[in-house]
Amino acid sequence: MSVLTESTVSNAVILLPKNSGLAAQASLALSSRNDVAGAVAHVRGEDVGALASEAARRGRNVFALTGEDLLDEWLACGNALDVRLARGRVAWSDPQALYGAPALCVIVPSLDVLNRDALRIAICARYANLAEPYVRSLEGRGITMTRSYVQGATETVVGAGLADLAVDIVVTGRSVRASGLFVAEVLSKSNLAVLETR
Repeated sequence: MSVLTESTVSNAVILLPKNSGLAAQASLALSSRNDVAGAVAHVRGEDVGALASEAARRGRNVFALTGEDLLDEWLACGNALDVRLARGRVAWSDPQALYGAPALCVIVPSLDVLNRDALRIAICARYANLAEPYVRSLEGRGITMTRSYVQGATETVVGAGLADLAVDIVVTGRSVRASGLFVAEVLSKSNLAVLETR
C-alpha cells in the first residue's frame, strides 16, 4: 500500500537509488507522481537516509526512494531521520521476486547444518545489523557462532565451504539455486521506502 502524499513537492531534492533493482522500482513509483519536480540525484540506496536527512536539515524539500531494508539497516546503526521527513511505503512490484519482494534470508546447503553446535556464518555486510537478531537467536540456543562479513556473493562463500550458512537478500533465487543452496528461513521482506518533507 502506498502512503505517498498528494501534496506537491516542487523544487525538491529528488534522491533516487542507482542500484539496478531499486532503480527500476523507484522509476515505477516516481512515474505515479506528477507532482514532484526538482533536481534529481542518483545515489546509492544505502546513502538515501543520510542524504535525505541532510537536505531536510538544510531546509530543502525532499522526495527520496530506497529499499526498506537499506533504510532500516541505516537506522539500526544508530542513525535517525530528520524530524521534517515523513516515511511511507510503496509495495514492491516485481513478478520475478521469489517472495514478492527482496527478502533477507538464511541460506544453507542443507537443514542439517542448523543442528551443529558451532557454525560459521557469512553475513552480507550491507545487512549486518538486520541479521544480528537471527544470529543471537542461534546463540541463545547454545550454538557458537563465528561471523564473517562479506560485501556480496555470500552463496559463493557457503558453496566453497568457507561458511556453513549465510544471511543475504534474495530476489529471484537464481544465484541460490545455481550454488546448490536453498533458503531455510525468510527473516524479512523489503518494499520501497519513501521519504518526503512534511
